[in-house]
Amino acid sequence: MTPAASLVIGRAMGTVVVTVDGALDVEGSGVLERLLIDLIDGQGNSTVAVDLRKATFGSAALAVFLDAGRRADSHGTTFILKAPAPEVHRVLRSGGLETRVEVIPRRGG
Repeated sequence: MTPAASLVIGRAMGTVVVTVDGALDVEGSGVLERLLIDLIDGQGNSTVAVDLRKATFGSAALAVFLDAGRRADSHGTTFILKAPAPEVHRVLRSGGLETRVEVIPRRGG
């Protein structure tokens, strides 16, 4: 059984950063989705970033990122995905997600 992802919320230089550690399955993606809705819609933060350096995930999480990008765009919020795995970055790019989401690639990726 794959351990569920943990989510840690912090602030760095005016940006709310959600650090994901572990596998974002369907249930974990739902938790992340509710959190991002609160951070973007509820709290109105100007910049929200999700650090994916230690995360693995599938299509459910990609849908959450796309929805968060749309929400952020409609609220004037900057939404950032930090350090997704290179193959995930390619999927995001090919799916056109980078038009709504800033993606900061892994170093060397």
